[in-house]
Amino acid sequence: MIINFNNKEIGVDKLEIFPVISARASKINYFHPYREKPITEDNGDFYFRNQYARWKRVLDKFVDPAWNAIDIGACFGDTPLIIASHCKKVVAFEPGYKGIPLCRMNFASNPDLDIEFFDYGINDKSGSFEAFYDEDGYNGGVVTEKIKIGKWKYSTHLNMKTFDEHFSAYSDEFKKDLKFIKIDTESSDCRVLESFKDFIKGNGAIVSLEWWPQTHDEIQRLVDYLDYDIYDAGTLNKLNNPIWTNSWRQEVLITPKCT
Repeated sequence: MIINFNNKEIGVDKLEIFPVISARASKINYFHPYREKPITEDNGDFYFRNQYARWKRVLDKFVDPAWNAIDIGACFGDTPLIIASHCKKVVAFEPGYKGIPLCRMNFASNPDLDIEFFDYGINDKSGSFEAFYDEDGYNGGVVTEKIKIGKWKYSTHLNMKTFDEHFSAYSDEFKKDLKFIKIDTESSDCRVLESFKDFIKGNGAIVSLEWWPQTHDEIQRLVDYLDYDIYDAGTLNKLNNPIWTNSWRQEVLITPKCT
C-alpha cells in the first residue's frame, strides 16, 4: 500500500517493526509521521515505544482482552494499534485529512489486528463542523468556546456522526462487550461522552479521556452522574477531587467503582 504524505509517496518500506507482548500479534508494523526514514526493530521509535509502554500498563490493569473497544480521535493510528493488540476488536474514528491516510496504511499493515476504521469523527451532532488544527495537521478539534485557546491557528471542516447513528446497526453482542472507550478530541471529550453517557452507565464501560484544566468541571459532573472513580492514566493511582484539580494530567480514566 502506498499513500501520499506531505507530497511524498510513502510505502511499506517506511514501516517500523515493533515487537509486542500480546496473544493477538507478535509485532506491530507502524509508520510514524515525524520520522521520514525506515526504523528497524533494533533502534525502534522512541515515541511509539513510550506510547506502547504507557498504554500497556493501563490495558493490563483495567481492560479485559475479551472486550471490544472504540477509539474516537485515532490521529495517525498508534493508539488503535496498541489497544487492538490487547482487545478483541477496535472501532477507530479519525476525521483529520492527514490522519486518515496514515490510519489506513497502519491498519492495513497489521492484518492480525481486528480494527474497523471510519474517516469521520463522533460528536454530539451529525454534520460538517468548523475545526481548528495545528501547522502539522495532526492535532485539532471542533470549534468550541473552550478550544479557542490560541494553540491552533488554521481552520477546516470535519465530518461527524453521533454515537447512536453509527452504532445503531451493530449487534447487541458487540455492544454488550464494548467496555473500553478512548476519547481524544482536544477539549471536546466531555461533549462527545455526554452524548452517549447513558450507554456508558448501562454498560459499565471504562473511558479514557484527555483532561484539560478548563474541562475539569465537566469531567466531574460526568463522574458524579455515572457514579465512577477517576484514575491518573500515567500513575494508575486513584484521584481525589481536591488533589487532581491542581495539575495537568494528559489522560484520566473514569471507571466503575471497585474496578
